[in-house]
Amino acid sequence: MIGPILKSLRREYMDVTLRNGRDRMVRIMERPGRWMSEDELQALASDLRAIAAKTLDEGRLTYGVFAGDRDRMRDTIITLVTPGDGTPIAFNALAVMTLETQPEPVDVLHLGLVMVDPSQRSGGLSWVLYGLTCFLLFVRNQFRPLWISNVTQVPAVIGMVSEMFSDIWPKPNAERRTLNHVLMARRIMGNHRHVFGVGQDAEFDETRFVITNAYTGGSE
Repeated sequence: MIGPILKSLRREYMDVTLRNGRDRMVRIMERPGRWMSEDELQALASDLRAIAAKTLDEGRLTYGVFAGDRDRMRDTIITLVTPGDGTPIAFNALAVMTLETQPEPVDVLHLGLVMVDPSQRSGGLSWVLYGLTCFLLFVRNQFRPLWISNVTQVPAVIGMVSEMFSDIWPKPNAERRTLNHVLMARRIMGNHRHVFGVGQDAEFDETRFVITNAYTGGSE
């Protein structure tokens, strides 16, 4: 595992394949829209559609990463899991949001679209789809802190994120938010709410960190 990680650090964009368990392979592709050929990008989109088709109607698989949209893929990090036969069974699409901060801009990783073949949901893939990718990006960032964002309606996801990452707000039993949490959330809601499908009519409660009137921008 160490060899592929070290090799990836020398590349402009990470493209690393690792073994997970006895028969699973995990491929992590950083911003594939910036370096993949058109054929490779469409093949990747086909793999993502194959996974999503197990849970979504086919008519909903024609946009964004499912369409192989190069512009969308320019700021997306894809984690794809396949067994030995190469059949795609799970993926995560992390969105990269660049926030204008001082003294320099900061990239925030949004824990975005995750889909798992229903027959594989007891396979313990949460760490692979969330933790492994973020850990490798942390290493690539020379162990400097990374900002993570997440939007969910599911309390269990809040718990999972708070257990997997540090200095999270909100989370169960958290003492208080920090000023940095508030400032980063303001910037995300001000300029990047489209990343997670929240329309301009939605409002952000800074005390509870709750988005209200959220269903106006295509969110599900």
